Amino acid sequence: MLVHALVKKVQKSKSKRENRAKTKRQNDVNYLELQAIPASYKQETVETFVNEEANSERQPQQGEASPQDGSSFQYDIESKSVVSSRDRCIMVMCAISLLSFSFITGMMSMVSLTFNLKYPFIFDSTINKRIINSILIGELIGMLFLGLISRFIDKLTMSIVSSGISFVGTAIATASQGSTTHKMFWMMSICLGVAGFGLGGQMVSAATLLIKAVNNYKTSKKRARVFILCSNLPLISGLFISCLVYFVTWRATGQGQHLATSWRVVFGIGAVFPVITLISSLIMKFTFKGYEGTRPQWVPLRTTTIYYRKRLLATSCSWFIYGFIYFPTVPYLGFITQTVLQATSVDSTSQWSLLMSALAIPGVFLGSRLVKWTTQRALLLFGFAVYFVLGLVLGCGYTPIVKIIPLFMIFYGLFKSLGNAGPGNMTILYSCELYADCIRGLFFAISAASGTVGSIVGFNVYQPIIKNIGIRWFYIISALISIIGFVSGFLFLPKVSEDDIDNENLVFEEYLKSIQN
Repeated sequence: MLVHALVKKVQKSKSKRENRAKTKRQNDVNYLELQAIPASYKQETVETFVNEEANSERQPQQGEASPQDGSSFQYDIESKSVVSSRDRCIMVMCAISLLSFSFITGMMSMVSLTFNLKYPFIFDSTINKRIINSILIGELIGMLFLGLISRFIDKLTMSIVSSGISFVGTAIATASQGSTTHKMFWMMSICLGVAGFGLGGQMVSAATLLIKAVNNYKTSKKRARVFILCSNLPLISGLFISCLVYFVTWRATGQGQHLATSWRVVFGIGAVFPVITLISSLIMKFTFKGYEGTRPQWVPLRTTTIYYRKRLLATSCSWFIYGFIYFPTVPYLGFITQTVLQATSVDSTSQWSLLMSALAIPGVFLGSRLVKWTTQRALLLFGFAVYFVLGLVLGCGYTPIVKIIPLFMIFYGLFKSLGNAGPGNMTILYSCELYADCIRGLFFAISAASGTVGSIVGFNVYQPIIKNIGIRWFYIISALISIIGFVSGFLFLPKVSEDDIDNENLVFEEYLKSIQN
């Protein structure tokens, strides 16, 4: 009976979606019959009309205002609907999805300590680099692939597929075996690469779903604050939670008495978050009908890329610089605690790592508050300026600073925290707000993939630099490269107004119609 009821429910949902798609196609046909829009499509007020019930365009009737009448369409903030429980459920699901992304990505920074003890003559920097690179490359491919197909499928389906892949990859990595230890690590690398592919898809689906859920807030300031707390906060907290899980597991397993159990438990807990995302997505797919996100119509990709080229360059460049600077501090967290803070045991290293990962979290809350009083563009530029100043301070004054551990922790905390208040919060927010619905998934994926490329480059470039000439040069190089992020953001990123998300869809549709005629 339960299966029969579920099948009927699925069939009913499918029928309703087909009816909505049919209505949407008819509206598109009506829309294309309109007279060509003049070149003034980028005006601040968009000359159009709106169907009050369906919130979609239709043919003007006699006596109604049309774009040729000289009337202007204005958004009424009061018409924004109240944020529903459905929206809040979407926000929670997206936060968990992004938390799983950062947890699985960051857990190797701590698990490598166990591998060094369990396999001291086998596990080395080469194997560690291979495993981390497999995760990052998997995320890169997953972002681009899921970003491409996001133009054709809804976001909840993307979330279901990607979280399922993440779970399978992480679960199999937890059970990694091999006839030799080397083969076990190869199996782990491949499985975590598969998990990374799913994590990249989770990143794209979660961010694009989240921006639609928070769009019902009446002001852009409130929308930005909630978006930050549901996106960048889980991303930054994932490393802290992975350190906390490792520390608790390390203590619970006798502080080294059961090393094999220790790392497998951490991996197993990492597989729990994709399962939660998968179950939540399935429930919402069949319960919250009509919330798949916009099912975008076909758009000319080349023309769209030319139209958004400056914004895409700015968001991609900003995310690349942020990934290049921020991510290398994650896998090298244990190395920093052992060399700078003189941690001599796994227990002390995990405690210091827990503290240092927590220092980045206050910046997320600070940025979410500052966005109320300043612009998002100003916050992004502020963060890159902080990277430049504090990077030079930590790099040039490294020797005297590290002799005073509290002073080093203060500067390190400011470097991580204020950076998150700026680029950490704004890169993901800008990459969602600046594009129309029909192309947001792809261009967000390209921007996020640029950040992953920056993480890969930074991780592989800084390793020989830190090993050969010292960690001080990590901060100096980070300071110098942050100038590129500042300049690109200053030149190409626009200010965000109250109605940018809704208005951008209309502006872009009118642009497409103008070039079709």
